[in-house]
Amino acid sequence: MEMLLESVARQTAEEVAVQVLEFSLPSPDDPNFEHALESAWLVCDRFDLQTDIWRGRLLRAARDREKDATKGGSFERWLTTKEINRSRAYRLIELADCADRFLAEHPLAHDDLNHFSKAAFVSAAKAEPSVQALVVEQARRGERVTQRQVEHMQEEWLLANAEILPQIIRERVADSTLPSRSAAKVAQVLAELEAPEREIFCEALVHNPDLSTLRQVAQDAQVINNTLSNLARVQVLAEETLAREALAEAARHGILAPTLEMLRWAARVERSLSQLYTAWQRLGALHDQLQGAAPTQSIRDLLQALEPLTQPTPAIDVGALRLTAQISCTERWVSPVNGEP
Repeated sequence: MEMLLESVARQTAEEVAVQVLEFSLPSPDDPNFEHALESAWLVCDRFDLQTDIWRGRLLRAARDREKDATKGGSFERWLTTKEINRSRAYRLIELADCADRFLAEHPLAHDDLNHFSKAAFVSAAKAEPSVQALVVEQARRGERVTQRQVEHMQEEWLLANAEILPQIIRERVADSTLPSRSAAKVAQVLAELEAPEREIFCEALVHNPDLSTLRQVAQDAQVINNTLSNLARVQVLAEETLAREALAEAARHGILAPTLEMLRWAARVERSLSQLYTAWQRLGALHDQLQGAAPTQSIRDLLQALEPLTQPTPAIDVGALRLTAQISCTERWVSPVNGEP
């Protein structure tokens, strides 16, 4: 017991607080209130990090047991008893996975880990290996690691390896004329574009190497990336590169928004045509089936009324307009009808 007391006595108040999460709240009248509040907050943050990592590991064990059909158990029921929703559970599991990978590459002592805030640790685990090595070295020196520091290191790494950015942009970042964070974001989104589209955006940066252009390029390039990844491919476009090049040119000329809208409507028209053809086939198959089995005159009258829609040129009236579709393929779907919609 005496040795234990002596060991505890050597620890700082903050280290003890991390282990037991117990400390005195700062008084509003204390002249050092801000510093005391910050120290207490850091204790909570560090405690939260290690607690959440272990919670994630426990949740992962419970989930993995659920996957083993021979052992049973209900992961969902277990979450309910612990009052943890599914999304938070999987965020904690992701944190645990992230921590295990990070700590396998960079083993950290308990005291070293305490120098990370939770947000800083997560950012470090997702950073490039060279950035991780710098962050770990900082923690081992006993220095506090913040999320902003990790993000700044990551931005610097991106810029150092971002030869796709024009030289003038890198020079202005180096002399602090342009913020490294904005330049790093541009480098990241431009890396996802093909060379021809990337050159168009770099040309804009060379002509106007200012923060406004940097932000606009980041926004336009991200929109193009998201559009091309989420938008269903428009079949009438023989090559995807045609759309990519056109979008980049549209961004340069300030007409990106209507160009994107046009592509969305083109995809919608194609989907509508596909749905029309499927519906026309289904209607024709049902019409043909009932044609030879209509037991009453009223059903035969109904079939006759629907006859125009089963033809290769179905038509409807929309207000004063007469809309007609020309379906060149006249083959009917002749599979047996089982009553499904």
